[in-house]
Amino acid sequence: MKAHKDGLPYRNEFLKDKDLAMFVWLSSIIFVFPDDFKSMNWDVVSLPTFEGLPNVGSQAYPTYFSVTSMSKQKDQAMKVIQYLISDSIQESLSKKGVMPVAKSDAIKKVYGQESAFKDKNLKSAFYNKFAPIPAKSRYDSLLLSPYTKAANPIILSGDYNTVFRATEEDAGKKLADAKKQ
Repeated sequence: MKAHKDGLPYRNEFLKDKDLAMFVWLSSIIFVFPDDFKSMNWDVVSLPTFEGLPNVGSQAYPTYFSVTSMSKQKDQAMKVIQYLISDSIQESLSKKGVMPVAKSDAIKKVYGQESAFKDKNLKSAFYNKFAPIPAKSRYDSLLLSPYTKAANPIILSGDYNTVFRATEEDAGKKLADAKKQ
């Protein structure tokens, strides 16, 4: 792959420059940049899957709601959360094109029907099962940065052994330092 403006092609190359044919992002991108999407001819498909995990797509990227131990209105806060995840609210959000958290096929079936993009293949977001979200450790945020930074050099150079070796050393040092504290 060839570098584009000192990095990998991203959102602007797809939406503004229109010199990128495919782009993977969250399903909400069409509502974050609606005018850009209205000005171009596009559609949606499911992501490819791995041979060893057929019919398993990417992880979901949910918004989490919780009630903290410091809350003085725990019961009321929980009632708000229960309201937000109720079938009626989830169906309403789904119709607008907000990916529902409800597992109901009926709620998924109406996904995007009342959005500006109702003529697009939005239901492809549900074509595959979501991959499980792995458990997180207290070190995840610390180790995420070195591996995220490694993605571009690996893709652009193809030399994953060298890049991962250096990344592993960097991550190992950060982990050792964190464990000392």
